Amino acid sequence: MATFAGRTVARIEANGARTVLADKFEGKRFGGPNDVVVKRDGGVYFTDTFGAFRQRENDTRREMLVMGVYRWKDGKVTKVIDDMSSVNGLAFSPDEKYLYVNASRENYVNRYEVAH
Repeated sequence: MATFAGRTVARIEANGARTVLADKFEGKRFGGPNDVVVKRDGGVYFTDTFGAFRQRENDTRREMLVMGVYRWKDGKVTKVIDDMSSVNGLAFSPDEKYLYVNASRENYVNRYEVAH
């Protein structure tokens, strides 16, 4: 799950405990993960926005300079998309060959080939 204001991506374990999967990329804290999709291979793809901050991109606590899409897999976080001005919404094609990313502020959706 994306905790948004908690600035993490977490998993709820069978016993109810919460395990943080990702809270940083290259030493910088996320600004508000918002959307999550899970690929069949266990990769967790998620958006990171400025949503955890009242002043959004103008907030002085912001550590990430751009919004993007990241992947957590096997304990490692990778940035997969950073060429969109806003990200809000993710979906895989049924065969998982494509990842669709919504830029709701600008009213368009990009399609990306999934490398792994």
